Amino acid sequence: MQPHQQRLVHEQTELQDKSTKLAEFIKSSPIFAGLDGNQQGLLKAQLGAMQAYGEILILRIAAF
Repeated sequence: MQPHQQRLVHEQTELQDKSTKLAEFIKSSPIFAGLDGNQQGLLKAQLGAMQAYGEILILRIAAF
């Protein structure tokens, strides 16, 4: 695997880890529950963007 491909795989792995942690935070954290609706919405939007980006990275990796 070329260095740029390895970086892409590493980036996708890190993004997946961060997305999983954010999803768990949204799902079960009392801190999240205590945030105002605007902040909750922003975090949910961030998770959606992270997931969309992750799907794109997976497609790029599959094209190697």
